[in-house]
This record gives sequence, structure tokens and C-alpha cells, in this order.
Amino acid sequence: MKTSALTIRLDPDLSRQLARQAKRTGRSRSDVAREALRRQLAV
Repeated sequence: MKTSALTIRLDPDLSRQLARQAKRTGRSRSDVAREALRRQLAV
């Protein structure tokens, strides 16, 4: 599967939440953000 990069700006609070979730689950910030985007687009 070919991948592409997406750059987004996060406010400090959202960035902290993302980092916390990544640390809690042992996943990368990219993995957490990718899963959140998949879930949002499936709605």
C-alpha cells in the first residue's frame, strides 16, 4: 500500500491529548491520529 503524508496543526491541548493517548496505548502519535481519522470518516 502506498502512503502519503499529511501535515496538520494541533492546538497545544489536542497535542497533549494525542501524546497521552499514544503513551497510554504504546502506539505512535501517527497511529493514534490515523485510527481517529478512520473512525471519523466511517461515520
